[in-house]
Amino acid sequence: MIFSAFTDILSRPFEEALDALAGLGLTTIDLRSRIGEHNVDTLTGEAAKQVRSAVASRGLKVGCVASWGVNVLNGPYDPADVAYRQAMRERVTHLAELAAMMDAPSVRVYSFKRPTGRAIGEADRADNAAFLSELAELCRPAGRTLIIENEPPTLTSTCAELGDLMRRGVPANLKVNWDIVNGWRAGEVPWAQGVFDSLRGHVAQVHVKGARATPDGGFASMALPGHDDVPHEQLIRTLREAGFDGVITIDPHYPQFAPQDKLAGYDDSVLEVVRRTLAHLGRFTGAPHA
Repeated sequence: MIFSAFTDILSRPFEEALDALAGLGLTTIDLRSRIGEHNVDTLTGEAAKQVRSAVASRGLKVGCVASWGVNVLNGPYDPADVAYRQAMRERVTHLAELAAMMDAPSVRVYSFKRPTGRAIGEADRADNAAFLSELAELCRPAGRTLIIENEPPTLTSTCAELGDLMRRGVPANLKVNWDIVNGWRAGEVPWAQGVFDSLRGHVAQVHVKGARATPDGGFASMALPGHDDVPHEQLIRTLREAGFDGVITIDPHYPQFAPQDKLAGYDDSVLEVVRRTLAHLGRFTGAPHA
């Protein structure tokens, strides 16, 4: 298993973030937003070459380019709009080319947002699967994998919904980016018996963070792994037993920590959260930060 972190979680310029994460022993990072004046959806040309050089010069690799602009979580778009879909095709083509330039194996996008004012129907799920399959095919010429993250506002918010997507005859280069705590936020208990089963063999990347429970066992707030209610050791064991040996990306969502869980006395509390998360997870994986 390979540990990674998003460069944009640190409130510092891009190259300083690279230095800080490399200083923790990481050799893999993920790109998302705040890449100089750009994000992965807008990064092109000479600016992209400069990013590639900055990453490589520090002995780092890019695990994933993660888009916030393909099927955004909220907003006024209509998934059925022809012009919208064409814009998403063009954006994914760009992202696949960017990932190839960065030698990143994966492009992360979202499913369509959940409809408002009505129940989700079979037609919604079939349409989502068909469009994501089309986007995955656009990644194929560049040799990239399209990975879908479970997010509460989307049609694939849980393991069950991701598993439903993967059963719909999707291309081989369409895989899952499993964000464990996002499933909890959406109302499922990701570590309950049998919940992960539908994702076996489909997970290409994992997002990890800590979280605390409400008195009735639901999601309460983000927290520091090792001082939270997520059974990280059990989840690592589940992933290993399923044959997963890919990238585990640390994305702590520090602004969503409860006040009593925030760290005091550090120049960069988020960097300290990443350091402690690496130490905690390393106990169960035995993996270096490579």
